[in-house]
Amino acid sequence: MKKTITLIIILALTAALWACGGEGVKLGSANPYLAGTWNATKVIATHVETDVREHFARGATLELQANGRGELTMDGSSQSAKWSFRGGVFRIIDVGVGELASGQLRLEISETGIILVFEREGGYTGPEETPIPTAVPESWAFAWWAGQWRGSWSVVQATGAYAESAGKSWDCYADIDARKNGTATVRLWDDETELGKVELEIDAKGGVGPMGAAASLSGNAFFAPVAAGTWTITPEGDGTLEEDGIVIESRVEGEGGDSLSYRIVLSRYIP
Repeated sequence: MKKTITLIIILALTAALWACGGEGVKLGSANPYLAGTWNATKVIATHVETDVREHFARGATLELQANGRGELTMDGSSQSAKWSFRGGVFRIIDVGVGELASGQLRLEISETGIILVFEREGGYTGPEETPIPTAVPESWAFAWWAGQWRGSWSVVQATGAYAESAGKSWDCYADIDARKNGTATVRLWDDETELGKVELEIDAKGGVGPMGAAASLSGNAFFAPVAAGTWTITPEGDGTLEEDGIVIESRVEGEGGDSLSYRIVLSRYIP
């Protein structure tokens, strides 16, 4: 019986985790206080509890990052995963759903009825039903910005040599390298060319949400300099919804009075 349960767990998780590694998935909500190492302690099947090491001699571990990424390791074999936590519901994308109760994560693996129970190293004392508390660690705000983004950039207004591009839009992509000291590098590109590279300063206590706000320090975008304060980015929302993203609006002044006002809209992308 134990061998059967172990095999079911392995097959279910392997298939699900490989499946979610394909097409990109937008990030859902993530509770920053859940970030850390969670060790499986029990397996529950047909209402019978057994020690996890009766199924996996080297144990099972779930590493959760504050930005919604994670890694599941069973008997030393690891696979990346994507997770969310909203309204008290814990979810590993394409794997299963569960709950956070009494400091434990209880994950029911989809279509098996088997539950894995995890406990965090050092214990968990954070909120169990509020996805994002009103005050979050600065490290979570920095982590929220980091990663890959995709969306579009559009020309809002244009004059002179840029006039023909007014009202047009293009797909674009961004990679944000956010550092613990509160600075970040943004690289932008579209399907045809590099659009720019800008240094940002992240203010974890600024803005209107727990993601903070950001402002440009230096760089170039759309073949023009981006000076300190030219970009000001203030994400709205609580950092938990897929549509919580980044909007950047600015203007390029060319020679002879030519001008172009652009708008960049980005949502998180997990490849």
